[in-house]
Amino acid sequence: MKLTSNPTWHGAGDVQLPEYEHAGLTHLTTARCAQLVRFRRSDLQGFAGRLSRNDAIRVANAVGEVKPEEQVWL
Repeated sequence: MKLTSNPTWHGAGDVQLPEYEHAGLTHLTTARCAQLVRFRRSDLQGFAGRLSRNDAIRVANAVGEVKPEEQVWL
């Protein structure tokens, strides 16, 4: 999914990651769970962090609440 440092998004599937520093991020981050991207891990360049348990639960819940018609594949 798309991540953004813009905390003002409030659309379907948008969830803030208050424990962003745990993942190595430097700003409050919003996961835009309706905006999905498919890729291989080997395609990632640079740093890849891990969400805290609490933020991972927030993201999983948000993904489950997004209706199929609200999903956008990027």
